Amino acid sequence: MEQVLPGENPGAPDTDPILEAVERKETGDSLGAYRKLMTLLAEDLRCLDARAHLGNFLFDHSPEKAIRHYEVGGRIGELSLGEGFNGVFPWGHINNRPFLRCMHGYGLCLWRLGRLKEAEEIFTRMLWLNPPDNQGVRFVLGEVREGKTWHEQSGSNLGHEKSRGSTGCVRKDIGLSSFTCTRAKPPGNCMRNYRKLFHLSTLRQ
Repeated sequence: MEQVLPGENPGAPDTDPILEAVERKETGDSLGAYRKLMTLLAEDLRCLDARAHLGNFLFDHSPEKAIRHYEVGGRIGELSLGEGFNGVFPWGHINNRPFLRCMHGYGLCLWRLGRLKEAEEIFTRMLWLNPPDNQGVRFVLGEVREGKTWHEQSGSNLGHEKSRGSTGCVRKDIGLSSFTCTRAKPPGNCMRNYRKLFHLSTLRQ
């Protein structure tokens, strides 16, 4: 997937709107962080990195809201892959990671909300897309298949570390905490579908 990051200045690598949003969040300016990321999405709905971070910001205290961001990011990614895509989508290509992050966050929210069958389907799909399983989905999938609840497994420590884990808020491209943005090339009239998804995700904010 091609990288998208509205507001990024290639000549100033230290200027990063996603990192700025994370820093605002970490210093207590949650509203400013939220507005920063929503501004990026207003400029380009395909910035999956913004979706992943919005989900991360909400995950701990409101998975019901976080899941909307992860789901929209995942659906936009699927539209960009095209119908019937059955190839691999390796984590090793860093521009693939925002989509995989959205899928992972979506699956974790499904598990946390007790929607085990749907969570199993998402995690299984992730293993087919990225067989090396850099995010450790196979371990979570085993728990889900056994019918274990999120709370039984202290889920917040299994798959979603707040700042350093597989869906954490750090944007440094190091190991499992790397975050990148994705410029997906929309097939056909997909932008209209993107805007419908964006509208759904912003309802009842």
